[in-house]
Amino acid sequence: MRWPRIARKDVRDAARTRTLLVTVGIFVLLGGAQGYLSTTTGDVATLGERLPVVLLGAMTLLVPIVALGISYEGIVGPRTDGSLQFLLGLPYSRGDYFLGTYVGRAALISAGVLAGFTALTLGAAVRGTFVAPGKTVLAVLLAALLGTVFVAIGISISAAVRSTGAAGGLAFGVFLVFFFFWSSLPGLLAYVANGFATPETLPGWAPYVRALNPVSAFQVLVDALVAGSAGGIGSLAGDGVDSAVLAAAVLLGWLTLVPLAAYRRFGDCDL
Repeated sequence: MRWPRIARKDVRDAARTRTLLVTVGIFVLLGGAQGYLSTTTGDVATLGERLPVVLLGAMTLLVPIVALGISYEGIVGPRTDGSLQFLLGLPYSRGDYFLGTYVGRAALISAGVLAGFTALTLGAAVRGTFVAPGKTVLAVLLAALLGTVFVAIGISISAAVRSTGAAGGLAFGVFLVFFFFWSSLPGLLAYVANGFATPETLPGWAPYVRALNPVSAFQVLVDALVAGSAGGIGSLAGDGVDSAVLAAAVLLGWLTLVPLAAYRRFGDCDL
C-alpha cells in the first residue's frame, strides 16, 4: 500500500518537522519539570512508582489539546489550498492520503508523549530517583493511545468539513463537550426520552452513555494502572461501566469507527 509512504512524507515535511519540534518541546518541558521538581518532596521509596502516574494525569488535558491542534487541519487545510487535488493527481488515492495523514499525526503525538516520559525519567534521575520502568511503559502507551484517539477525532472532523474555520470550531467544541459537558448528556437524553419531562431516576442506560466519553474511558484505564491493572478489569454487566474491558472497547471504537465514517464522507465528496 502507498499510505505508509504518505505517512513518512507527512512527518518529514518541513512544516510537520516544526510541528514535531514544538510538540516534543511541550512534552519535554512538562515531563522534565515534573521529574526534577517532584523529587524534592515525598517518600523516595514510592516516588518512582508514582511519578509516571502523576505525569499521565497531567497529560490528560494537554494530550487532547495538542492532538486536536495538529490534526484538525490535516485534510481540510490541503483541500482548501488546492494541494490535495494536486496530490490526488499523482498515483495516490483518497484512502492513501486519509490513512497516511492519520498515521503521520498519530506518530507526531506519540513521539511527543515518549519524549515527555523520557524527560521525566532523566529529570528524576538527576535528583537520584529512578522511575519504575514497568509503569512508565504502561503510562506511555496509555498517553499515546489517548493522543491517537483525539488525532482520529481531529482527522475525522477535518475530512468532514470544507473550511479550516469550521474544523477549528468543531475541534474546540468537541474538546469542551468531552471535558466539561458530557456528564450532562445522559440527563439530557433521559429528559427528551421522557417526553421533555425530568424523570424521577435516570434510566439504566445512562451510565453506559457516560462511558462512551473517551476521556472517561481513558480515566478508567488509568485507575486500573494505579490499582495494579489486574484488579481493575471487570465484566461488562452491572458495574461494567467502570470496566477496563469496556473502556478499551470504547477507545477502540473512537479509533476506528469514527474515522471510517469520516472517510466514507470524504471518499464520496466533491473536492
